[in-house]
Amino acid sequence: MNQINGNKDTAEVNAPDRFLFKFAIISDTHLRLPDTAQEGGYQSNRMVLERVRYVVSLLNDLKPDFVVHLGDIVHPIPALPGHQDAIRIAREVFSEISSSLYFVPGNHDIGDKPNAWLPAPVVEEDSHLVFSKHWGPLNQSFSLDGCHFICLDTPILNSGFKRECEQYDWLESELCSATEKGQRLFVFMHYPLFICDPNEPTHYDNIDQPARRWLLELFNQYGVEAVFSGHVHNFFLGIHGDTRYYSLPSTTF
Repeated sequence: MNQINGNKDTAEVNAPDRFLFKFAIISDTHLRLPDTAQEGGYQSNRMVLERVRYVVSLLNDLKPDFVVHLGDIVHPIPALPGHQDAIRIAREVFSEISSSLYFVPGNHDIGDKPNAWLPAPVVEEDSHLVFSKHWGPLNQSFSLDGCHFICLDTPILNSGFKRECEQYDWLESELCSATEKGQRLFVFMHYPLFICDPNEPTHYDNIDQPARRWLLELFNQYGVEAVFSGHVHNFFLGIHGDTRYYSLPSTTF
């Protein structure tokens, strides 16, 4: 649960009665079919649905102003026949959340980032269609009380697809417009830009070059305060310039 104050001064942030609003982030729920034996994995995976239902009940008790899901909503990848059935279960569960709810696409939702050595089929031109139908836009933004929030499609980065170029133009326009309005900036994405170091080699859990370098420079240029990502199922905190990069744990693992 994150709480945003209208004044970044430390004294203000430490005063709970001055918070303007609060929001919650969940990630990597990996909702599965009831018979997880079809997918392999650990017996504890059978508890995923119960864990998500518990998290939903907590969210409804806390009543955040909005909730963001950082992707990997379901576990079966789009290429598997169980993907649609898992979506049906996920839609039923998440429909119970009373707060506004936003989703960003993960690799289990639309395909892995472009790289031949990844274990799942990589993202394709039309692999987002199921996601868009059930969860909303691949990239979107919204504002609240002087803050601007941006949700990005990261599996598409470095693909060369038309919608990657369109997202670049859209993102820069969003950052520029919010800056002109004096809004504070926050970004949500599935893949982290980096885990330990902005210059680390490419691996499964980060975003490849050249997209990583471009986004780091852009976020630094416009003074993005925080970037929230999932995918790694563990907590990491990185800093580049004045931006904090949070990699958040899985809700169900």
